[in-house]
Amino acid sequence: TGGAPLGTVSRARCAGAVAESAHSEGPGDRDFFNFATGPRRFAAVFSPRARGTPRAVRLRMIHQNLRDRTFNFALATIEFCRKLPATWEAQRIRGQLFDSGTAVGANYRASGRARSDAEFIAKIGTVVEEADESEYWLALVEAARIDTGAERDRLAREAAELRAIFVTSRKTAIRTAERKRAAKKAARLASKQKSAGVAGIV
Repeated sequence: TGGAPLGTVSRARCAGAVAESAHSEGPGDRDFFNFATGPRRFAAVFSPRARGTPRAVRLRMIHQNLRDRTFNFALATIEFCRKLPATWEAQRIRGQLFDSGTAVGANYRASGRARSDAEFIAKIGTVVEEADESEYWLALVEAARIDTGAERDRLAREAAELRAIFVTSRKTAIRTAERKRAAKKAARLASKQKSAGVAGIV
């Protein structure tokens, strides 16, 4: 069994929501990505006011979808690795594919506990790298004629789809972080100008 399809959730919408959830300031959005920051924040996302908002519900559903999907990809990778032949080259590749295929979901899960924008972006970057590496090993399995079956093809498609989702997510997260920094800088400048104006009047 491999990664479950996204269904009606498009790649762009899914990736955008992943990044948005880590940068939103409203209740029920950012908090559900940061359960490790304390019981009050954990409770906040599930409060009646926060958890019922359509945006919060949508982001939680997409986040859970990707947690399930990357977990299923790890399971499918394990099953595929178990079936590879016992030749020395297949066994060497199996270890590499096992590591990268299972690391996609593990690192995505870790991104949900990022303590800053920079940490979130770095974690998602690692997810991209692991998905891309999985693609490489699966392509090598086919090119070396170790396995050319339908299961390999399906795993390769899923690795490519996950990579594309998280590449878009990382780009969105970077743009959002840059906008936040620019807004804070503008706010500081406006505050300084206001203070200078008040001082001049006095």
